[in-house]
Amino acid sequence: MTLIVTLGASYLPKKQFSLAPSDDIFQALFDDRSYGGVSETEWLNAADRRWVCSMRESNEYPSCGYSLSFNRPNGEGIDFSRYQGFVFKVNYSGDAERIRIFLRNHKPDYAADIEPGESKFMSLFIRRQDLNKELFIDFNEFNVADWWLTEFNVPRPYTAPDFDNVVAFGFDMVTLGNHQITIEKLHLVGDLMQREQVYLGIILLWMALLMTEAAIWYARLILKSRSSDEKLSQLRNDYDVLHEEKVEFERKSTTDFLTRTQNRTGIHQQLNFILENSNDRSCIGILIFDIDHFKRINDRRGHDTGDRVLKEMADVLRSNTRDTDLLGRWGGEEFILVCPNINESNLKELGEKIRATVSRYPFEHNAPITVTISIGMTLFKHLENFDPAFKRADDALYHAKNSGRNCCVFKANK
Repeated sequence: MTLIVTLGASYLPKKQFSLAPSDDIFQALFDDRSYGGVSETEWLNAADRRWVCSMRESNEYPSCGYSLSFNRPNGEGIDFSRYQGFVFKVNYSGDAERIRIFLRNHKPDYAADIEPGESKFMSLFIRRQDLNKELFIDFNEFNVADWWLTEFNVPRPYTAPDFDNVVAFGFDMVTLGNHQITIEKLHLVGDLMQREQVYLGIILLWMALLMTEAAIWYARLILKSRSSDEKLSQLRNDYDVLHEEKVEFERKSTTDFLTRTQNRTGIHQQLNFILENSNDRSCIGILIFDIDHFKRINDRRGHDTGDRVLKEMADVLRSNTRDTDLLGRWGGEEFILVCPNINESNLKELGEKIRATVSRYPFEHNAPITVTISIGMTLFKHLENFDPAFKRADDALYHAKNSGRNCCVFKANK
């Protein structure tokens, strides 16, 4: 039954929300003339969402594009996080090799001074050969723009992409020249039921069935005065099965699906156990790994190659760590390694060993690609919690990135 429900959930029809065509969503064209540029955009047919752009060089940053605005009172937008991505079809002719798709998500809780029109900017690029046909884009493909993070000095916990209050969605050009675009279709797409809801439903269904079965058996035992040993044993077996499934679902919830390493939830759970059982935390080391120029790999080789590089990177890291070490994917192209019972010298030696191993490793055997990593390292203080130690390692990683990449930087716990 569990297998049938799990597989059946994947065959349920997808839920959809139409952004275009739509009579309820405001659409507009924009260009750089508003701040002194000379580019021009013009509707050919607004009802069909067909427009042209002449993007010209000037003393100002050139821009032109199309946007949908969902901004409502108090900065309220549309919750895209309830969907996996979107299906779109854009007919294009012109001089561009690729166009940019962008989203803006407004978060008043950490950006109270940021206007909705300047909210978190996330984007991805679509190649010209992927246009003029229907295409599905997963929201996981979007990245937060570095210029936006720098301009608004956003705290680290809020630097990842989020989609719970999207106030704007659009397309813009990144190549000078003439462009003609028709937005034929733009629909948000998602599962009717999230995987977590399916798992929870299975658990609750099993519990309801087992409780019902136990009640029926108990009534029969009273009425017929039969021995209960065999049926109680069956109940115990059923509960054991339920417990095993619960353990399996918990394992999935703490494991990164792509790399089979711990995800953030799993890292925090195991790290809490390590810290609580350590009398002296100064012998616990943290290493943060970041794949250098990973976005370039995705842009040049495609996201399938990027996924394979992440899997191979996890295998390389795993093969160069101890059984007692805690390895996980922190997010995107970042991994974290927590090493109990290690000193500063051995921690530096381990980081350099892993860095050198990665730089020599033959990623993508059929079409070899050179991959390097930057590493930030530190040791916990005596009774220090995770956050300040992580911040120190993250600062070290930042210095490694600014020192030319493909290097290790250790920051002392002074």
